Amino acid sequence: MEPKIQIGGIDIVQPRQIVYDILKYKTRGRVLDLGAGFGRHSLFLASKGFTVTAIEKEEARLLRLEQQAKNLPADISAVCADMTEFQTAETFDVIIAAMVLHYLQKKDIVVMIKKMKEWTTAGGINVISAYTDQNPIALRSYQFKVNELKEYYADWEILQCENSLGAPLHAPADGGPERRWSSQMIARKPSS
Repeated sequence: MEPKIQIGGIDIVQPRQIVYDILKYKTRGRVLDLGAGFGRHSLFLASKGFTVTAIEKEEARLLRLEQQAKNLPADISAVCADMTEFQTAETFDVIIAAMVLHYLQKKDIVVMIKKMKEWTTAGGINVISAYTDQNPIALRSYQFKVNELKEYYADWEILQCENSLGAPLHAPADGGPERRWSSQMIARKPSS
């Protein structure tokens, strides 16, 4: 069972550490949460004063996020869309892709990261976590090589980047190992 925190009057699954770390670099602004799921990161950041656009393709998850957001003084816009098909003319101070890019094929990851970089304001940050190839083959559609995320962001300032073995999962539904390797990175777009 994943640890929970309470925000306002609702319980949410505790955000990933990399999302807490956003507050070291940004304390306000516009956030795009790609593959938002039930909204733990969107709800957390909205509760901290960010304006959040949450993208999620599964309607039931998005509905739960919207219902929880009603109980908070939070500014969240929920959009039902596949992140690979989502288009926007807006830019964001923070873009999050937490544990979602590894569900895509390599060619789609390249396009998605390009879009994320384009949609980020000057001085804004991208926050990514994804499984690595240190895990069993075929755990997800694509597993990043160690330090591959840094290569995609070689033209940005890498604020944080680590590869680590996560905490044990309780009875993983996908039949994979209880502990999994992942990369986590925060990178800042150049100001000029």
